[in-house]
Amino acid sequence: MKGMVLDVIRTAAQRGGLCAVALMSLAPSARAQDSAAAHPAPAAPAAAAAPAEPGAATYRTHTVRPGETLFDIAQLYLGDGSLWPEIYRLNTSVIADPHWIYTNAVLRIPANAAGGNSVAEAPAGGATPPAAADAAPAPTPAANRSAAPGTMFPLNARGEMSLASNRSGSRNVPPIRSLNYKQAAPYLDREGGPKGAGVVLGTVAVSNVIDASDRVHFDLGEDVYITMPKGSTGAVGDRFYTYHLGTSFGDRGQVVIPTGILTVIQPGEGTDATIARLTTIFTVVNKNQQVLPLDMTPMPVERPLHVDDGAKTKVLWVEDDNVLTTIQYYVVLEASEKQGLHVGDQVTLYRPRERVPESSVTLPESEIAVGQIVRVNGYSATAQILASTQPDIEPGIAAKVTARAQ
Repeated sequence: MKGMVLDVIRTAAQRGGLCAVALMSLAPSARAQDSAAAHPAPAAPAAAAAPAEPGAATYRTHTVRPGETLFDIAQLYLGDGSLWPEIYRLNTSVIADPHWIYTNAVLRIPANAAGGNSVAEAPAGGATPPAAADAAPAPTPAANRSAAPGTMFPLNARGEMSLASNRSGSRNVPPIRSLNYKQAAPYLDREGGPKGAGVVLGTVAVSNVIDASDRVHFDLGEDVYITMPKGSTGAVGDRFYTYHLGTSFGDRGQVVIPTGILTVIQPGEGTDATIARLTTIFTVVNKNQQVLPLDMTPMPVERPLHVDDGAKTKVLWVEDDNVLTTIQYYVVLEASEKQGLHVGDQVTLYRPRERVPESSVTLPESEIAVGQIVRVNGYSATAQILASTQPDIEPGIAAKVTARAQ
C-alpha cells in the first residue's frame, strides 16, 4: 500500500490539481512549485502584485494558467525551467511559498525574458508609468504542454527529463547550469560548522513598536548588521551566504544548510559592524545565523561524458528527511573530492543486483534516480536530483558516477 501511495505522489509532484494539492502536503518543498488550480487565489491588495522599488524598473507579466508551475513558466520565458527562482524572487509579495502558485495570479517576469507584457514600474515618488500599449503578447504554450492522461507532468518536461539512454550510455537529462542551485546546496563540513564564520547580528531597521534587537527573522531586501568572516574585508558589492547547521554525523561532520545571500552595502570601519542587504532567500534567515563568503565559481556548461568505471558511494543525507525525495531535492553523498568527484559529474542512484532469498532468481540492478554534483569538498559531495524513476531515495541507497564533467 505504501508503494502505491508513493507512486501516485511521484506522478503528481510537479503539477496542480486536487490530487497534487492533497498529496504534496506529504512532501513540502521550496522546489516543488505547484499551482493550485482547484483552489481560488486568496484576496490580496492590488499593490501587492508589484511593490514599488527605488528607481524605475521594467518587467513583464504573466497570468498563471491552470496546472502551471514556476518551472513551466521559467521554461516558457527563460528557456530553462531550473531558472524558476529568478521569477520567484520577483514575486515574493504574491507567492508566500513557491510550492503553491494560484491560477489567475499575475506574476512579474524578468525584463530580458522573451515575450510577455512589458510594464514600467513607477520610480519612488509616485509617478505613474506609461502604458505599454505596444507590448508583445505573452508566449503561447505549445499544444503538447497539456498533461497527458495519468500523469501530472507536461509532455515537453517529460521529454526533457527523459531517462532514456543516449548513444554514449549516460542518461539524457539536462545539466544544471544555474549557479543559484550550487549556492543553495546543503553540504557536509566539520562538526560545529566551518571555522572563522561571521554572524548575523540583527536588522538595521528601527521601529517604535518592535525593538530592532527583538527581530529574529529577516525579509528579502532587508538590511542587517553582520560581522565579517575571518579573512574577509567586506567591500561594497561583496557577497556572502548565511547558513544554519543541520544533522550531525559526529566525527564524520555536520550538515551545513545555506539560508540566503547577503550583499555588502556599507563596510564596517574599525569595530563597527558591516551592513549587508538580504538579496536572496533560500529558507528562513535568522538572527545569529553564521556568514561565509559566497562561492561564485560557475557551473560547467557542457554535458558530462559517460564513464563506465565511476566512483561508487552511498547516500548519506536526504534534504529535510523527506517522505518523498524527488526532482530538485538535494542529497549528500558519502564520497568527496578525495574519491575524485567534481562539480558537474552525473551520478545515478540505484538498487544493486541481488538474489531473491531462497530462490535461484536474481533481480537485476534497478535505477532509482539521476542527479548532478553541485557541490563537493573534502567531507562529501552534494547532488541535486534531476530525474527520478522510483520514490526510494533514502540514506544508504547506492550511487555511482555515470558521467564526468568536461
